[in-house]
Amino acid sequence: MTGLIERLQELKKEFDGASATLKNGMALKISQPFDNQAVTIAKLYETSFSEHILVKRGILSDPNKLEKQLNEESKMWITAMIDDVLVGCSALEAYEWNNSVELQRAVTHRYFRKLGIEREMCRVRLDIAEKIGATYVFSYARGPSYGAQKSLIDLGFKVSGIMPVFYVNHDGREVRENFVYMDKLINGGREELESDDNMIEEALCLKESIDKNSPDRYD
Repeated sequence: MTGLIERLQELKKEFDGASATLKNGMALKISQPFDNQAVTIAKLYETSFSEHILVKRGILSDPNKLEKQLNEESKMWITAMIDDVLVGCSALEAYEWNNSVELQRAVTHRYFRKLGIEREMCRVRLDIAEKIGATYVFSYARGPSYGAQKSLIDLGFKVSGIMPVFYVNHDGREVRENFVYMDKLINGGREELESDDNMIEEALCLKESIDKNSPDRYD
């Protein structure tokens, strides 16, 4: 039995991309980044996700640094194109230790938002996670990013937590924003939790509130 990352590598070799029709009728093509596309992708992050701390620090906006990430074995990147225009980019990362996949780094061109591009990128990445045999998929959606959260909910994800540890840059200041932790069990994955008996009262109240509002979270 091969590992999750090895299976991801095999899928990357065979991935033919995907297509979809957006809300405005335009045709969307999703594929892996082509050679030398790091410069265009970095520019997309810089112009359409400038507040992201990884953009401000050059991790996503420096083509050389981004190129290294595009080639990491545990990650798979996809791009969204309309004709010859790059309108979106996102990634997934596979983790062997718990057979999980994280959906991350989603960005949509600021002039092409609210058309369903992020949802399509989420759908394709979820399909990839299922094909490589992951049993758990999760994502950290920024609190202000309603579209990202709605896309995940539409695909069967549930809210598992809210944490104020997402760093962004506003007017030259690094500040914290809430992010919403969302997850989904796939391929027969099962939730096995230890007892909550040792949680402090405040934490237990928050967990009970989440469970109450998402009673079928892992059904």
